[in-house]
Amino acid sequence: MMGIFNSKCYYFVKVELIKDFFFPKTCINCAKFGNYICCNCLKKIIFLEQQLCPVCGRAGADGQTHPACYQKNSLNGLISVLDYHQPIAKKLVEKIKYRFISDLINEAGHLMFNFLAKKKYLTFEAFLKEKPIIVPVPLHQKRQAWRGFNQSALIGKFFSQKLNLICIDDFLLRTRNTTPQVELKGRERKINIKGAFQINKIYWPIVNKRKSIKVFLVDDVWTTGSTIKECTKVLKSKGIEKVWALTLTR
Repeated sequence: MMGIFNSKCYYFVKVELIKDFFFPKTCINCAKFGNYICCNCLKKIIFLEQQLCPVCGRAGADGQTHPACYQKNSLNGLISVLDYHQPIAKKLVEKIKYRFISDLINEAGHLMFNFLAKKKYLTFEAFLKEKPIIVPVPLHQKRQAWRGFNQSALIGKFFSQKLNLICIDDFLLRTRNTTPQVELKGRERKINIKGAFQINKIYWPIVNKRKSIKVFLVDDVWTTGSTIKECTKVLKSKGIEKVWALTLTR
């Protein structure tokens, strides 16, 4: 794990000092000045101890899909980092997505990266050594224009720099401006997202030419998994060999 999750730190001190002077950071949980997540609140964060098979939802070794559950268009595995039901995780996702604090992506990225370095999921690490393409779950262009950024794309770029992997943020396109999944429940989510994605046509020649493309999907939240599963279905149907997903929360 140290080979993959070993990184150099780059500090842009002057820029950060100026930005912090005009826009001081406060903890998203307790409002203490200094950082988006203060040291005390960082200690309260609940990281997920058990990964699940993304198909059946039962405990799975290293997040890998159970062999008995695996089907042609299934995810090969899923890693999630934080328990979404804890207040800090909810606030983190909410402020990134709905308060438009894109700077929080860096905090989220480091939480995810450090978690992976500590946990040493060997199956996932082996997958990363195969040099997959990082593909963020896309937003519809209207929603991205409204928000100003795609949080999944920013997470993808963070990991692209850390792991020296290619990130293609428009590899998948969202073809319908669907109802936000958070407003729906259960089966409604699956119906809502069905047929909402396609591989960008400009990448079809690459997909058709290469027979062993692997994709590393990134997103912020796994709830029922409907969105990521639909993305995986589209990718696998076009011949993508392996798809693993990483989410900030579950």
